[in-house]
Amino acid sequence: MTTASLLPSPKKRFLTGNLADFNQDRLGFLTHCAREYGDVVLLHFGPWKVYLFNHPKQVEEILVSKSRNLIKSKAYREVGKALAANGLLTSDGDFWRKQRKLVLPAFHSQRINTLGQVMVDLASEKVSTWEDGIIFDIHQEIMNLTSAIVVKTLFNTNFSGSESVDFALRVAMKLYSERLDKAFLVPDWLPTPSNNRIKKAVKKLNDIISSIINQRKAELDAGKVGNDFLSMLIQIQDEEGNRMNEKELRYEVMTMFLAGYETAANSLAWTWYLLGEHPEIEAKLFEEVDRVLCGQTATVADLPQLQFTEMIIKESLRLYPPAWLTSREVLNECEIGGHHLPVGTTVFTSQWVVHRDPRFFDQPEEFNPNRWANNFAKTLPSITYFPFGAGPRICLGQSFAMMETTLILATVAQKFKLKLIPEHKVEPWSSFLLRPKNGVKTLLNKR
Repeated sequence: MTTASLLPSPKKRFLTGNLADFNQDRLGFLTHCAREYGDVVLLHFGPWKVYLFNHPKQVEEILVSKSRNLIKSKAYREVGKALAANGLLTSDGDFWRKQRKLVLPAFHSQRINTLGQVMVDLASEKVSTWEDGIIFDIHQEIMNLTSAIVVKTLFNTNFSGSESVDFALRVAMKLYSERLDKAFLVPDWLPTPSNNRIKKAVKKLNDIISSIINQRKAELDAGKVGNDFLSMLIQIQDEEGNRMNEKELRYEVMTMFLAGYETAANSLAWTWYLLGEHPEIEAKLFEEVDRVLCGQTATVADLPQLQFTEMIIKESLRLYPPAWLTSREVLNECEIGGHHLPVGTTVFTSQWVVHRDPRFFDQPEEFNPNRWANNFAKTLPSITYFPFGAGPRICLGQSFAMMETTLILATVAQKFKLKLIPEHKVEPWSSFLLRPKNGVKTLLNKR
């Protein structure tokens, strides 16, 4: 068993420790620590100690075999408090287990597959509004699309108030992402202008969602059939016949928005950025889409033949995982990788770092979708590739997200080629999610 005093650690600054270096370049700092100091690194964020684990064996302990000894970290719990969204994304313990069991049926594979047509219909509608030769931010454009998809699948588009939820949530998430940039420096309870704006945005959001829930309950009581996620959540019962109350429903609605619209948009924006940098891969994408679809609209039935399209998404998620950092807090004293962790210790592991580890990925910085051919994933050590997390807390929407991004990519590639604007710099912003800072500006060319 190794104690903290024996662990390698980067040079500290007075009072703040490594916090300033971390906040200045989070991805670069964590990568440097992993490459310079090894699989276990001790960081100092002011008075707090943070353990950074960089090997898949340790990730497996954190997320799978010893997951009951750890809970979501303070930053994630603050997301729940700030957004009043103590749902599956941010909750822990018995409440999380109860909610996950209740929500799980909504994500059955047959249920998810029925949503494919919704995704394609909305994607086709969006693409039909694009014109040859225009320049726009593909990140923002696709965020509008994925937002429409989550609204349709969660509420149904005819459900009044859904657009207001979308707008209010975007405001709240933007404000909270800015607030996370000051993590460990500004407590959430301080009445700062930023914290006050978050509270105001969240109150508006909660009022809108509560109104929507009550409206849908009334419709269901009146005998109207609903095939959206909200209707399923309202009607789901546990073994004792108990259903979610309004607050619990609001938690899960908020969680589905958080997990549903921006992660997919970020993933696709990075995908088009990578394709723009690698025209030979883009050409192979066009060849597959044309051959498989033959000019017809994509369907769920086409997914098994869109293998290279899916490999592009997988490789994009490897290089630019929307969830770039996983953080936990030790609930019960335990050992990870032979290192003793006291109660309250913060634990980090980074998808960005592990996904780019040269021990497991040949030429790890290279965008190479072909690496995923021939069941490459099965040759990797457990939990080496985990864009959707792993273990008991693996994202329930994984299948939804892969189907959505693959179908959208194929639908767009069938009609348009997206060319990057050379003078527009694209760089990652590692806040709550990994976003392209200042977007991804592209020139549209009809194929």
